[in-house]
Amino acid sequence: MITTMVQTEDNIQSNKRRRVGEEPDLHRFSNQAEQEKEPPKCYVSLLVLKMEECLGELGVKDLEMSELERMSIMIYESMSISSRDYHSVQHVFDISKDMTKPILILSALFHDCVYFQVDKSLTPAQEELLQGTYTTDSRGNLEFKASSEECNDELLKMVEYLFSLRPGKKIEKGLNEFLSALIAVRCLKKFLPMDQLAEIACCIEATIPFRSDNPETKLQPMEHLFSRLVEANKKFNLEMKEDQMEEAIHKAVNVALSDVSNFAATDVYDFLDGTWSLLPEQNENLRMQYCITVMDMQKALNGMYGFFHFYLKPENVFDEFRGRPSQKELDWKLELCRRNVCIAKKYVGAKLYAMSVVAAFACLTGGDGPLSLFLGDLKSNKSMLQHTSFDDFLPESTLDHLKKCDKVVYHILKEGRKTETLFDTKQSPISAYLYAILGDERLNEILTTVELFPMEKENARLILKALPIEALEALSTALKSIALSRTKKFETLMEQLREEMKRQD
Repeated sequence: MITTMVQTEDNIQSNKRRRVGEEPDLHRFSNQAEQEKEPPKCYVSLLVLKMEECLGELGVKDLEMSELERMSIMIYESMSISSRDYHSVQHVFDISKDMTKPILILSALFHDCVYFQVDKSLTPAQEELLQGTYTTDSRGNLEFKASSEECNDELLKMVEYLFSLRPGKKIEKGLNEFLSALIAVRCLKKFLPMDQLAEIACCIEATIPFRSDNPETKLQPMEHLFSRLVEANKKFNLEMKEDQMEEAIHKAVNVALSDVSNFAATDVYDFLDGTWSLLPEQNENLRMQYCITVMDMQKALNGMYGFFHFYLKPENVFDEFRGRPSQKELDWKLELCRRNVCIAKKYVGAKLYAMSVVAAFACLTGGDGPLSLFLGDLKSNKSMLQHTSFDDFLPESTLDHLKKCDKVVYHILKEGRKTETLFDTKQSPISAYLYAILGDERLNEILTTVELFPMEKENARLILKALPIEALEALSTALKSIALSRTKKFETLMEQLREEMKRQD
């Protein structure tokens, strides 16, 4: 049986995620012999050294530092855009820290260069490297399509083939991975032969997440990739032997597993930290720290809740190919993943409903407004949330209350995640309070029967009336103590709710 690791101060500090703009976590990238040397001072230099080392191991000689620097800057600029949080430069070092094979490391360095749905544009360097893959309409929007059959760019066609892209068709599934793979092979083509470039493309293709068996071939993702590599070997004269192609897919699995290793975190706090850092990548409004509205946050949580409940299937998270990793290791990863996802579902559900309650109060007292209007400024020393002053207004949860809910989830809500973010606090006092009152069964009932989003006056009243009147009184008192401009509207609303709930009884 899996248990959650107890949070300690050392553990918290050691697991704090490095953000773009902070000093890189240098010592994690040095082997024992290198630790005696003065470590590099910046990410670009780390990338340069990693490339030099990997290409050297692959037999490339007389490397020009200017060329390594150019590629490293391209990666750094690609992953340092303000939209990146989880997928920042640190991420490539996080997933490659235990890798030893140069093909794997090079693939890891390039694998998230493009994240178009998040970044919304290409950098000038990316545009140059991706010529032939996109067109621009009259409004400047980019559309990505596979090349035509007449295209004579063998390297581009090989990567398209490995990604199962059909000539001239619009690229949708796997767009970011395809573009990142193409950037990688075009950057490295002057150093490496076609077979090694194919291996790198396969490694990056394998990072397309959460795939089930191919609907056409009925093959598992990595078996399907292997079958395409076999055909590409003939089509593009790669001269790879059977065992080389099998090993190429094993390498691809290695990269893919490293990329989703957070799902098998032994500490659920680490898993939640990673999950939370994805929110601003998927929700542009959450990057506007001081202008985030209540309904912005509710929308973001609603999307995350939908991802965990309706899209993510733990059995599709981890890939394998012909016995690697072993069934025992896969089972262990899957067990951890199911535990983490189960806790995340409950945690996000509790956060979503609590934010929906705040959004309902906002909707019925004058409309949407900044989070800070109702919950206090996140960065203020006097923030209500920062020092959990809501506890002054919210009754203590009893042991009877806690019998109805998951104690681990309640503890995380009450005591907080490991790391702070720019858009949310670690502790969630309102969520903890409501979760304890409702319990898992009642909370799930509300989340599945009451329409939470978009917030309108009709469903806002339903959301509030799902709670006991005592809880509404406590929350109203807490919220209006901060939203002073809405004090009278809060009082009027509570009078109406009391009357409506009495009539219902």
